[in-house]
Amino acid sequence: MAANLYDFLAKYLWIALIFATFVNGASWWLRGQPYRDEDPSLTSEYRTVISSFLVLLNIPWLIMGAGILFGGVPNVVYYLNPRFPTPFVTAFFGSLLVTWAIITYWILARGGAEQLVKLPGFIEPNTSVTVIKAAWSLAILIAVAGILWLYAKDIQPADL
Repeated sequence: MAANLYDFLAKYLWIALIFATFVNGASWWLRGQPYRDEDPSLTSEYRTVISSFLVLLNIPWLIMGAGILFGGVPNVVYYLNPRFPTPFVTAFFGSLLVTWAIITYWILARGGAEQLVKLPGFIEPNTSVTVIKAAWSLAILIAVAGILWLYAKDIQPADL
């Protein structure tokens, strides 16, 4: 029974991650409702930011799912090794890096941090633009370091 559950989770975890992304988007929408009721002109901006995040943040999970369903990647465990020789694993890591680069550019250079401050519900109230930029920069550094560690470690599914 446990092996079957593991196999199921390892094969379909990407669906749960897509679902979690949509739950997060719904949470942002609901947390912003009182502010949109107070100022309806914010509705369009909330819709744009949330839908953009939903599209960007789901691309890696869709690539992961395609690799598992159609591309010969046995399960999500194989995505722990950026060196696994399949275009789907390469595309997965590439999509993560591109997604992070787009969001980083938006937050740091295109006024994204300022936009998030104007849209309560995305972040804690009274969070400054500087804190948003610093927190995002730190998160990206940690994430990239994690990918580099995975690449250097060259984890094989049999090692897990």
